[in-house]
Amino acid sequence: MSQTIQISAYSSLVEPVEIDFPHKLTGKMEHGSAELQNHLEGFMGYVQQQADGTMTRQAFSVLDHLHKVKHCLAFEISESNLDHLAGWAQRSNSILFLRDGSIRSPNGQVILAPGVELESLEGRVPLTEESNERRERSYVKLEDLKLKAPPIPFSISESEVILRDWNSPKNADKCLLNSAVYFKLHGAKIA
Repeated sequence: MSQTIQISAYSSLVEPVEIDFPHKLTGKMEHGSAELQNHLEGFMGYVQQQADGTMTRQAFSVLDHLHKVKHCLAFEISESNLDHLAGWAQRSNSILFLRDGSIRSPNGQVILAPGVELESLEGRVPLTEESNERRERSYVKLEDLKLKAPPIPFSISESEVILRDWNSPKNADKCLLNSAVYFKLHGAKIA
């Protein structure tokens, strides 16, 4: 008989990806809720604690991902469904938190875990295909401009962004103000 595993999945995609394997949903938090915001703030503290206050590559990538989280799902699955979990976690661009305190990549590799040497960890935070393509386009553009840039660790993709309604008066005012500040800083005259 296979064992039950408790998992929390943190997805950065705006549109949720339906869990397509047997599971028991035990919790759900959505973008914009105070509950998710408070939970993520606490989880970020946990990540910093696991990294002993040092901004390691692993800690930085997990914190960056948590800043983009739109959905947190808690569920139980049977050990026999781990392969299905991996595929779903990759499609939903999720990192996974397990009951043992480990933070894992979609394929189950450890990114951060209590009491584990960071240098020995091979897990990586997932990136969307769009994100990888955007980063590569940025490198090409910088090379075309003959600019040397440090490695770009991450690039956000369209599927992770909630666009503002620029037709609303509040956002239109922000846009105008930002434009005015830009032109003022660059010496343009504003009528």
